[in-house]
Amino acid sequence: MRNFLKCMKYIFCVLGGVLLLACSVAAWVTVQYETDLVFHPHQLDSTTPPEVRPQILPYAESVVFLGQDMRKLHGYFAQSGSFIDENTIPVLFCHGNGGNCLYTSGWFFFKQQEADAQGNRGPSQFAMFSFDYRAYGFSEGKKAELNEDAVFSDARAARSWLAQKCGKKESEVVLMGHSLGGGVASDLAQDGTPALILCSTFDSVPKVPETYCPVFPFSLLMKNQFASARKLSQLSVPLLQFHDPTDNIVPYANGKKLHEAAQEPKTFVTLSGLCHNYSPNPEMCRQIKEFLLTHGQAAVSETPSP
Repeated sequence: MRNFLKCMKYIFCVLGGVLLLACSVAAWVTVQYETDLVFHPHQLDSTTPPEVRPQILPYAESVVFLGQDMRKLHGYFAQSGSFIDENTIPVLFCHGNGGNCLYTSGWFFFKQQEADAQGNRGPSQFAMFSFDYRAYGFSEGKKAELNEDAVFSDARAARSWLAQKCGKKESEVVLMGHSLGGGVASDLAQDGTPALILCSTFDSVPKVPETYCPVFPFSLLMKNQFASARKLSQLSVPLLQFHDPTDNIVPYANGKKLHEAAQEPKTFVTLSGLCHNYSPNPEMCRQIKEFLLTHGQAAVSETPSP
């Protein structure tokens, strides 16, 4: 019996040592390579061959604007009509952690209005700006500069540009984000917004790997938190949220936890068969437009333009 206990003690010591070593290695990898784990930018420049540049909407305008630290950032602006008036609803789209905004043309949820005989399409019902954070697409910067404060700063600069373009206050800009971009939009919502649209977004970045490995304390190790659930729990803003149960990047459970943390009014839409990297299908586009006409338009009409 004594030998058996000694053997078991030895086995537990070995297993404990192996577990400790594994946790130490995982912690070191998390800390050292966090930027690589969180951000996957695809940067382009003037030498990028045209054939590898995905085609953006034919009616979108290429825009270069300055970030809050005066670096040059890039995005695409599109509107549904010929001109912007006091009823136009401005929407800022924040894309996810991979690629760049050239791949986000499918997120423009509206089509251009039909032109009359004179070629006029009337006032724009919607105006949308999809932009790249630093080190993404044609925006300046290096990957090593990426962190949550940096992308929040770039997004605020993009919102400022869109507000000026549309003659609105920044608090009148609707915020829309996909995946990591939902974390960005949730942060900007703290400054005020008439409505918030989140697609396949998490409760926080560390909670995603913790869903797969609940015994490892990613929340204590990661600097980039993107704590959307905490931020939305302190806000009261109309929320429309989409998530797919088959999402293999951001688990459906994380999306539900985010929704549970958010205050009313809120709507959760369960998607079917779109997984994670998708563009809105016609039904999603219909729901987004209906939501904006209910909440975004009301806020615009109640707040005088500057």
